Amino acid sequence: IEVKQIMSMLEAVAITVGLLASAVYLVSCLLFALLHVWQFAVVNRDITYFLLMLQYLVPGLVLAWVYDRTGTLWTSIGLHAAANALSAWTLVA
Repeated sequence: IEVKQIMSMLEAVAITVGLLASAVYLVSCLLFALLHVWQFAVVNRDITYFLLMLQYLVPGLVLAWVYDRTGTLWTSIGLHAAANALSAWTLVA
């Protein structure tokens, strides 16, 4: 086996891992968004509520990234709780 072959195999693995990571991020963002809006679509029997998922994609991406960087779900949970607290505080203030 030559060095060129090894390098091309490593590049293929890196591309596969990168695509897999992107797919995992995408699925995580979509699930985060879906879990925040599905009940409104079901209760109101209006599928257009699923358009509200768009506003949750970026926070879902941020929380997935935080989990990926820290390796613990608690950091993402804490960040989500802080965002909820800030939102509640702005409603009360």
